[in-house]
Amino acid sequence: MTQSIKLSDAIVEYVNYMRLERGQTPGTVVQRGIRLRHFGKWLAEEQNMFDPLVKQIQLSHIRQFIGYLVDERSICATTVRGYLESLRAMYGYLLEYNYVEDSPVHRIRMPKRNAPNRELVSNEELVRFFEATELIQPARRAIQARAILSAYVYAGLRSAEVRGIKVDDVSFNEDGCFVAVRHGKGDKRRVVPVHREAVPHFRAWLEERGTVLHNYLFLVDKRRRLGLSALIHLFDEIKFLARVDRPGLKPHALRHNYATRKLRDGVNLYHISQLLGHANIQTTINYLHGDLAQLTEVAQKGGLFG
Repeated sequence: MTQSIKLSDAIVEYVNYMRLERGQTPGTVVQRGIRLRHFGKWLAEEQNMFDPLVKQIQLSHIRQFIGYLVDERSICATTVRGYLESLRAMYGYLLEYNYVEDSPVHRIRMPKRNAPNRELVSNEELVRFFEATELIQPARRAIQARAILSAYVYAGLRSAEVRGIKVDDVSFNEDGCFVAVRHGKGDKRRVVPVHREAVPHFRAWLEERGTVLHNYLFLVDKRRRLGLSALIHLFDEIKFLARVDRPGLKPHALRHNYATRKLRDGVNLYHISQLLGHANIQTTINYLHGDLAQLTEVAQKGGLFG
C-alpha cells in the first residue's frame, strides 16, 4: 500500500536525498530542484492543482507541461530532456520509497538531443588572447588573466573547475606543473598535468596573488573568489582586446581546443578522456566528433594498393 505525499514534500525529500545520500554536485541538486518546482508552479497556475498529492498527477498533466515548455516557452529539446530527467529521477525515488505505484513520466518518450552547435576557437586566436592580456590594466589583473587562460588552454578545465582551484591544488616538481581538481563533474577528483608553457603564468600569479582572506587561486579581491559572471566578463574583455568579434564564443571553447590539439598531436582517446575528466570515453568521442571525422578521412590516405 502506497503512502500519501504532497508534491512540495516530495521535492524537498528528493532534493535532500540527492544532496545527502547520492552525493550529487551542488549544481545538479539546484538545477533539478528548480525544474521540479517549476513543474509544481505550472500545475498550480495552469491546472488549479495547488500542491497536489503525487498520486493525483497523471500522464496527461506531464504531457501538457512538456507542451507548455515547447510551445509557450520555446525551450529546446535538450532542456526539455533535462526537465524529463529531473521528473524521472524524482519518480524513481518515489517508487523506491513506496509513495507511488506507477511513474507516468517514464511513459513519455525522451526527445532527441539538439545537435551540438559549438563555436570553436583556433590556435591563432588563442595566441591573440594571450597577447591581448598585455593590454589589461592594472598589471595584477593581466597576470591573473594569463593564469586563468592557462587553466583552460593548457589544462582543459571546465569553468567551474577553474573557479574552484585552490592555492594548494597547484604543485610543481622537476616534471612540470600539476593541478588537482577536487570537484569535477559528478564530483570526481583528478590530477591534471599542465603543459610546460603554462608554468611561468601559474608561478607569476602565485607570486603576485599575495595574502588574501580565502584559499581560492583566482579572485575578485581579498575577500571574494572569482565568480562565474566575473570570469565571463574577463573572457569578453580579452576577446575585445584581441579584436575577436564573436559574441557566441564562450570559455568552454578553450577546453574543446585543448582536446582537439591533443587528438591532432596523436594522444589516444583514453588519455584525452582522463585529462578531461570524462567518466565514459564515449563522451570524449562525441566531444571530438568533428575532429574524428576529419582525421578518419585523412587516415584513408596513403594505402598500399592504390
